[in-house]
Order: sequence, then C-alpha cells, then structure tokens
Amino acid sequence: MKKTISYISKVFLAAAVLTAGTGTFSSCSDYLDVEVGEQKTAKEFYNNAYEMDEALNGVYSGMMSIPMYQWYLSEVHSDNIWSGAASEGKANAYGAIHQFASTLSENSTLDNAWVAYYTVIARANSFISRVQNVEYKADSLKMQQIAEARFLRALAYFDLVRFWGRVPATTESVTVDMALTLGQSEPVEIYDNIIVPDLKFAIENLNETPLTYNGAYATDNGKVLNASNTNYSTGKPTPSAAKAVLGRVYITEAGFPLYREELKEPAKELLLDVINYSNSHGNRWWASTADEWRKMWMHDNDNKYFLFEIQYVCEEDMGNPVTYNSIPNFTGYNNYWSYGKGNGYGIYASEEAWNIWSDDEDSEGNIIYDARQDFTIDPTLHSEKKVLVINKWLESDIKRAEVELAPYSFNAVIEKTMWPQNYPIIRLEDVMLMYAELAGNTDATAKELVNRIRTRTGRPALTEWQTADSKRFLEAVKDERRREFMGEGIRWHDLVRWDNDLEPIRKMFYNYGKNNPDVLPACISAMGRIQDYSYLYPIPFNQMKINDGLYQQNPGY
Repeated sequence: MKKTISYISKVFLAAAVLTAGTGTFSSCSDYLDVEVGEQKTAKEFYNNAYEMDEALNGVYSGMMSIPMYQWYLSEVHSDNIWSGAASEGKANAYGAIHQFASTLSENSTLDNAWVAYYTVIARANSFISRVQNVEYKADSLKMQQIAEARFLRALAYFDLVRFWGRVPATTESVTVDMALTLGQSEPVEIYDNIIVPDLKFAIENLNETPLTYNGAYATDNGKVLNASNTNYSTGKPTPSAAKAVLGRVYITEAGFPLYREELKEPAKELLLDVINYSNSHGNRWWASTADEWRKMWMHDNDNKYFLFEIQYVCEEDMGNPVTYNSIPNFTGYNNYWSYGKGNGYGIYASEEAWNIWSDDEDSEGNIIYDARQDFTIDPTLHSEKKVLVINKWLESDIKRAEVELAPYSFNAVIEKTMWPQNYPIIRLEDVMLMYAELAGNTDATAKELVNRIRTRTGRPALTEWQTADSKRFLEAVKDERRREFMGEGIRWHDLVRWDNDLEPIRKMFYNYGKNNPDVLPACISAMGRIQDYSYLYPIPFNQMKINDGLYQQNPGY
C-alpha cells in the first residue's frame, strides 16, 4: 500500500523529507508518496555511482510536469490564447489565469506550479549534497552529473523568478523547521548567486556528447562512454544548451524590470558561440527546410532539433501534458486532431495570433503562405462554429504523411497522459532571434539569421525598409519570435521583458468585447485587471499561510 505524507510546507519539504530518510525518486506523479516497506532510506540509498544515477533520474522526472505550467502561466496568460471572458466567479483555473482574475492567489494551477518547481529544486539540492561523498572511478562523469543537476535547478529558479519575483531560495537540503523560516530572496540575488553560477558550472562541466553510466563504474580513459546507452545521452543538457539558457537569462535581466544593460554584451557572446558551434558542426539543431521544420514536432526526433528538451513516451503518466491541455474538447474533432480519447479544454488561439501570419504579401497582393502556419495554428470546424486552435503539440498520421513519415499507432494513446511528443526548453531559432534582437539592424549576422528563419518557410527576406531603421528591424524580430515560438510558453516572458508591454493583451480583450457585446462587460473587467504589477503572479495563498508573516505578497494582490 501507499502512505501519503502529510506536509505543511510545500516549499522545500521534499528536500527535508529526503534528509529525514524517505527517498522520493519513484515517480513524477507521486510527489511525496512513499511505498511503505519498499523504499530505501536516503542514508541507505546514496552509496555508489549507480544509485546516484538513479537519484539524478529523479531530478529529471520532476521536470516532466514543467512544460504544462509554462503553457498555462505563460502561453494562456498572453495574447496568443483566447479562453473566454466569463465573469470571474465562473472562471475555472486556466480561465482565471487567462483573465488575470483577482483571485489568482487561490488558483490551484498556480499553487501546483509552485510545488512542481520546488520539487525539482529540492531533488537537485539533495542530489548535489549527497553526491559529494560518493566515490566515482570517473571523476569526469561525477562532475557532469553535478552539472546536470545544477542546470535543471537553474531552469527551475529562472521560471520561479520570472513568474513570482521574490521567492525563497537555497542551494542546500533543508529540514522541515528550516523550510518554515526560509524567507524570500531578491531576484538579483537569485540570479547572481544561483542561476548564473549554476549555468556557468554547467558550461564548464557538461559534454557536447554526454558521458553515461553504462551499468558499471565508468573509466575516464578519454573515450566517449555512451556506446552502450545512447538513450541516456539524447536527453541530457550540453554546454551549448547551458550557453543558450544563460544567454536567455542575461537578455531577460537586461530587460524589464531589472534593466541590467551591462549583460547585453555577454548575452550576445554566448548566443553567438552557440550559433557558431551549430554552423561548424553540420548545422546542428537547424531544420533547413520547411518540411524539416514540420518534422521537428514529431515525437521521434530525440534532441535532433532542440538544444534541450523534455522527453516523453507513450505510456500512462509519461506523456507530454501540453498536448492534452492545449487542445479544446476532443469530442467532435475528426481524426486529423486526435486518435486519443477524452475531453480537452476551452483554450483556443486568439484572432490576434491568427492575424500575425497574414502580414506579408507578394507583388500581386496575395498573402504569403508560411509553411509553419498549419503545424502551429489551424482553423477548423467544431460544433458548427469556426474556431482557431494551436495544434503544434497534436501529432497525427495525417500530419506525419504530409512530411513523408511512417504512420504511428495513435490508437495506443488511450489516456490523456500518453502523448509522446517531446517539448523544447530552448531551440536554436530562439538563440538566433535573441542574438538578432540584441545586435540590431547594423549587424549583418543579425539580418542573415532572421532571413534564414523567414525564407526557410516561404516568407520573403526582410525588405530594405525593415532593416534600415532599428525600430522597424526590432519589430520584425518580435513578429518573427511570435510566429516561430507560438504555443511554446515564450510569448508572455517576451512581452514582460520588452518593457512590460502588456498592451497587446488589453487590446485582445477589447477587440473581442467590441465584436461580442454580450461579453463586453467581462472583457472590460479583464482589461482593468491587467495592471503594471501584473508582470508577476501572486504568491499562492497556500504558501502565504505556511507561516504568517514569512512571505510578503507581491504588490497589487
């Protein structure tokens, strides 16, 4: 049987429990659920390299739910998504996020996201502290594994700071009592003392071809140690991935609200390093044609097109949660949409997201077709009503046939937790467009990178009018980012770092209300809730009540 541990603090109690000796690396879905009599205590568990490898897998398993929260807290919170404008009292969890509800501090999805991020951090902290006392025959493998844990910890803290600002932070395993007294740290402190050092350590100690634990103590003999276990290496971060993420961290810090302008140059250097590495290694991670771009969204491309991704398989509770959560009600769709069963959610693409695809015309006034469009956002008929759907995550044999891939037995997807598509944390195109944004219109490489992305999928190269002026060039880069990354949980963070530019979201509600008078009052109400302080979410109520006075709520909530 299972014994569920009752816990007070959802912050660092996972680490505290591990310290107390429960060992919670069993499943990504069984947070703090312990098999009584079948689990080793932490003291018994951390004995050798094999067991540390298993422990590190527990850190990775904690990442499996993270894409779902990036989808809800970033994509659904942006002008790419329309999820209705019901009165606040009638909004469900994701509808409340979409509408900037005044009750967000009590939102269950927000609370679950907080717990998910701190679960990753707690497991990483525990791994890093325990591995120090474990002997490896290959020190290079030990250092790589520590770097992997620190890379994942940096990703978790980065999202926490972007979503909540001042949050609790530590790099140590903590007890329950310690967790109840750990206050909030300033974002700059978390960047400078945890996120950036973790990523720099990862850059220095990861390998472009990751070393693996292959069932025996690895030997550091100068040879690649992944011959017997290639699956291990495909899901691991590399120095290039760490450089790309650190570049993203720096460009984020350089924007709103910190405006650390001095980080723009180091960001450019890191991003250019990744681009140059790709160019000199057979255009690694680059999909050079429209069909290649479309193929990257098929599930059988382990890290081929992504610098770092979360990998999934077609097994219950092991699939990509974004697929199911990003698609409206499955009932009524034909097999183009789904071979699976179940009802999705009322989350649609906005009209504004659709319109971004039709802003280029040829010499005869015809709209330029962009080959990314129908694999990103698609109009279809559902319940006799035309709706727009972001379909980037929903794979089907019809999609596979369009890019000449063999059929896949989607009949195997019988549960909503079984969709096998991998989810990118960072892609080469993101690196290219971040560099272009920083370098500007006077940089020939920046212009070439934007045009590589545009012309690959049928759009024309930027015109002289678009490149002659720095502001117009920046707007072109912003538009390209929106098209390229639509549905990937990036749009909200872009809008925030671009001087907290939340006006496009207000306009989305205004336009919908103007065209649908029956919900105009609800739309006006939503617009009023989008304030300058809205760039941060409220600290979840369940966390605020852990210890009265421990946390200070974010302004406006």
